[in-house]
Amino acid sequence: MISLHKKPIDWLKIVKVSTLISYFSIFLLLMYFFSIINNGFLLLIIMYSAVACFFKIAQYSKKITKLVREKYYLESLLYNFILNNNLYKEKQDKFEIYENGKSRTKSRVVLESSAQFSYQETTVEIIILAHKRGDIYSKRMEALDVELQGLLALPIENKEILPDVVKYTFLKEKPLREQVTTLPKDDDSLLIQIHCDFIINLRNNYSMLISGASGAGKSYFTYFYLTRFISQKVNNNHAKIMAIDPKQSDLYKLFKTVNMPAENYGTSNADAFRIVKHYLAEMEHRMALYDESPSFDSVGIDIGLEPTLLVIEEYSSLVASMDSKQKKEFENMVAIIAQKARSLSMGILIIMQQPRADSLSSNIREQLQNCIFLGNPSKESAGMMFGTTDVPQVNGKGAGMYSIERSAPTSFESPRFEANVFETILPVWEHVAHSYNKNVQTK
Repeated sequence: MISLHKKPIDWLKIVKVSTLISYFSIFLLLMYFFSIINNGFLLLIIMYSAVACFFKIAQYSKKITKLVREKYYLESLLYNFILNNNLYKEKQDKFEIYENGKSRTKSRVVLESSAQFSYQETTVEIIILAHKRGDIYSKRMEALDVELQGLLALPIENKEILPDVVKYTFLKEKPLREQVTTLPKDDDSLLIQIHCDFIINLRNNYSMLISGASGAGKSYFTYFYLTRFISQKVNNNHAKIMAIDPKQSDLYKLFKTVNMPAENYGTSNADAFRIVKHYLAEMEHRMALYDESPSFDSVGIDIGLEPTLLVIEEYSSLVASMDSKQKKEFENMVAIIAQKARSLSMGILIIMQQPRADSLSSNIREQLQNCIFLGNPSKESAGMMFGTTDVPQVNGKGAGMYSIERSAPTSFESPRFEANVFETILPVWEHVAHSYNKNVQTK
């Protein structure tokens, strides 16, 4: 634990002093041998040995200094950080002294309290732990983002506020952004790599809310994610996808262009109710199969059911076009899907421009534990998506933040298409659409 109550040992100073003592000892030995030996050849050998020792000591001193800096640098840095940011409190301590038979009262400044830090370091990241102990520093421990970024000269990657500690995570090097040239048509990994440690595992809950600022890259990210999703296979069957696109945007055109089965997509309110009811029927069918399975702690994938996803594009526009009765019925159905989908290897993806409480009911939002926002959200959007306004700041198209299973929002960069997006994803969509239609014909 690092605080002002215990000053860190100055290991660098110890190494320097030890090095000087070693040099001086060799020098004294050299002087001693010169005073007792008269053989010139022997003195030459001793002189050569002394010079070699000097070089060896210098080499070892340099190596040890580097190791000490690497091991204790952060300890010293955080100690000085407490001092420079006034994260301590002093008081006047009065005491009596006796001189010449008389008593006098004197005072001195002593440390009363100090903030406490610790750290964890790996080859890729530094985690600063600001400890909260219910004292005057606890509130400040939650708002040291700017100061710690300046201290380490690194951008903050993540901040996690826990009851007793605040974890500030910094990456030593910025991870490389995924570059997309081609995408696989068939993949049985059931993992979708987005960026660095951001991986979507289709064995887990993959229902999600995606939103983003205008021009931040939300559409391109969505196309990448959906393309990687439909390429996944279980028992030689591709993952299934159904979509509702009320504005007949590029998602609708994509389904139509590759000749997806007509029952898998639609644009009108009637289509929306048809697709959602069909999705609920599929859930009931899977539930019956799941109940018959003897497997414990399993999901639909484990009993041979392929991942299935319902995509609702421009959700706000869709529900805004419904009357109050239709809206209530539709939202209830969507909430059931979001609540029960995980164990059946089914999910729902809701895409919105700016999530607001009046356009996404709380009973749906509470079930969507995975969220992605491209760009920087407003305070309302951040609160709606992540349950907090304390989110990282991001820069550049394709940069955003994500939260999996309601974890603290973390910044990321979405994969970048090196060529035209639709030219890159169309081969996969055409391949999967052909597979869907083939399966329909054999039924």
